[in-house]
Amino acid sequence: MAIRFFEIFFQNPVHTPGTSPPDCTVQSIFRYPVAVDEEGARRLELLHPLLYRGGTDLIPFSPAKRTEQDERLFCFAIDEVQSRCIEPDAGVFLGPLLAAGYLETAGQDGAGSRTAPGGETVELPRGRYIFAQKRGVLGKSDVIDLAIEMQKDGLWERLRLEAYFYLRYLYEEDAAVTQIFRPCHNHRP
Repeated sequence: MAIRFFEIFFQNPVHTPGTSPPDCTVQSIFRYPVAVDEEGARRLELLHPLLYRGGTDLIPFSPAKRTEQDERLFCFAIDEVQSRCIEPDAGVFLGPLLAAGYLETAGQDGAGSRTAPGGETVELPRGRYIFAQKRGVLGKSDVIDLAIEMQKDGLWERLRLEAYFYLRYLYEEDAAVTQIFRPCHNHRP
């Protein structure tokens, strides 16, 4: 099994991944250790937290109009029993919404801001995750199915998974993307 590390960079406020203009401050934000030769959960190490402005009126799984700079983050609990099952029941898997936030656009040029000034801040904390990404805005049943597949992979790899996950909607390369982050820890003994 070969392991490769990929990094995605961003310039505050916005930076094109894979490029490094000389006149900007670039911070490494994601470090992807990816098993190249095997199937399984993709693991991701988030090196810096992502901050969002809290939004109590945000509705997950909605086909709301999204702009190119729009990002939304939702944190969901997972049913405690289902969170440890290799074959969880999709009907009771998803628990309550714990937090929601959005990334505001700033300025006329539409550049996004990585800060969430004023009010409540919702955070995707730095740490280790199993991670999945799909093109498009996934609906509720597709998100649950993807989260369950990630859980199966993580448990198969003997990871210790937390009983919650983060759902992130954003735009990359002019297309909508859905991402799921599930906090994980080292292998179980």
